[in-house]
Amino acid sequence: MKTHKYFEFCVSLLGIEPAIFRRFLLREDATFEDLHLAIQDASGWKNYQPYLFWSAHGNVIARKDDWLFKAWRYPLGKDMPLDSYFMVNGSFPPVKACVYEYEPGSWYCDVILERRISLEEQFERRLVTGARAFPLEDCRGMSGYKQCVLVARAAEMSVAPDFMDKDGMM
Repeated sequence: MKTHKYFEFCVSLLGIEPAIFRRFLLREDATFEDLHLAIQDASGWKNYQPYLFWSAHGNVIARKDDWLFKAWRYPLGKDMPLDSYFMVNGSFPPVKACVYEYEPGSWYCDVILERRISLEEQFERRLVTGARAFPLEDCRGMSGYKQCVLVARAAEMSVAPDFMDKDGMM
């Protein structure tokens, strides 16, 4: 039986505790654009904004192909195979991480390559597991998300009628 090779990634939103993360499989011949789309699907975001992938050294690996950003000199995500960066078997030490920036200045995610696996099944990508809901992409990034969390916590601790429904529930 023929086997197919996949990368297993764990993507976690930076700066939020407890962690918000997703773990998924991507076919071995995927590009950074494919990784971006997998993150979008797994997070519930709508792919409205530009993205960048950064190396640990602060170099841009790949970017969104968008008419607004044609002047950017960084490689396009669709032109950058994942295995050109995540060289598990061809580099020492193996490269296993990068940072995903979505809606520049708003959302940052750690992207960790956990392993390469072979399966008899064939698919493009598959969500494996995750924890907690990602924030809405248009809540103005981390600062907007933290403000929403503070308001929700205040509502939970309040007995004010403004936070209650007709049955006295929050």
